[in-house]
Amino acid sequence: MKNSSFGSKKYRINYIASLLGVKQAEESLKRLGFASKANFAKSHLLALNTVTKFWKREPVKADSFKRICNKLQLNWEEIAEIQEEQSQVLMRKKYSKPNTDKGVTLSQLLNGRVTLAGKQNQTIQAEIALKSSINSSHYFQFIEFLFQEISGNSLKKVEIQSSSIKLIIEASQKDIQRLGSEMESAQLTEVLDFPIESVEILGESSDENENPELSNKWRLVHAIVTEPVDGRDLRDTDLSDADLSDADLSGADLSGADLSDADLSDADLSGADLSAANLSGANLSGVKVNEKTKLDQKWRLVLEILNGRFVGQDLSNANLILANLSGANLIGANLSGANLSGANLSGANLIGTNLSNAYLIGTCLSGANLSDANLRKANLSGADLSNTILVGADLSGADLISADLMGTDLSNTILGGANLIGANITKV
Repeated sequence: MKNSSFGSKKYRINYIASLLGVKQAEESLKRLGFASKANFAKSHLLALNTVTKFWKREPVKADSFKRICNKLQLNWEEIAEIQEEQSQVLMRKKYSKPNTDKGVTLSQLLNGRVTLAGKQNQTIQAEIALKSSINSSHYFQFIEFLFQEISGNSLKKVEIQSSSIKLIIEASQKDIQRLGSEMESAQLTEVLDFPIESVEILGESSDENENPELSNKWRLVHAIVTEPVDGRDLRDTDLSDADLSDADLSGADLSGADLSDADLSDADLSGADLSAANLSGANLSGVKVNEKTKLDQKWRLVLEILNGRFVGQDLSNANLILANLSGANLIGANLSGANLSGANLSGANLIGTNLSNAYLIGTCLSGANLSDANLRKANLSGADLSNTILVGADLSGADLISADLMGTDLSNTILGGANLIGANITKV
């Protein structure tokens, strides 16, 4: 059997706050004396956009979600709803025991899909579902013993639900891999004559207080903000969702760093090395760079757009996936065929912009001005167009499946041939 590595890719679990959780968060915010969400975010070194996502019930990375709950004195487990990270494998997906005749083994399903921040020693949880039902307590004790014997001493019971016959086990990634191997090789296909029906990966079991690595992340963020050091070594560091606005990162080595959804507004990146850094969703407005700053072409383009250098210019077929272009001025620009999927264009000025055949899947255009824009045959499926101005815009042949058009001004908008299946066109 080919041995695939758990550390080959980095996968994350995202959480969404429940409706009750958001209500509790509002109450906690007032009780703790925070004047606003912006004040709360700043106080705890969190990017405002991340905190806003929490309140809007949008996916938030697990470590940031837990930090928000912790600072609001809430139990994150009571209000979290697990969510797949976009474009990645769903971590909470159920995997039924595969048909090995088709060449897909359980180990192959588990391996490479359970990596948490690329670490081998992190604890994770998995749920083993059994067919039929059992009621005797001594069965539970024997099942626990059996799993301990088969899969290593680091495997321990977290919870057993007798009504649904689910064993929730906690183990290192190595032991989960070993368990998969036992099931695949038919050495473990049933427990006490009860066939194993499915395996469900639940994700990490530890929270910020139990995981030194997560705590270290925020201590590092605090140090960056309060103790500027020229040329700081931050290679491959996780700084996602952090508030690094106005930070002095001049000369820093940020190559390969995860800065996704971080607030870097007005930060000094003069001479910094950001090659291969992940800047998806990062706020780059007002960022200071110079000729020595190493920045991938895509993100340098984003900086130039935010600096207003592409008003009326040609950006056709540009790759701007997941770029944060909130408030950007792109009046009259040519973005035909450009890929802006997952990008943030909220509040952007797109008057008369050519977005024909552009990819805007899941793009946030809330509050943007798209008056007289050309959106013919654009793919806007799942896009947020709430409170957007579309007066005189041409959306003929556009894909608006499941798009949110609530409160949008559609006066004189051309919609001939547009696909509006599942779209929210509620007028406020």
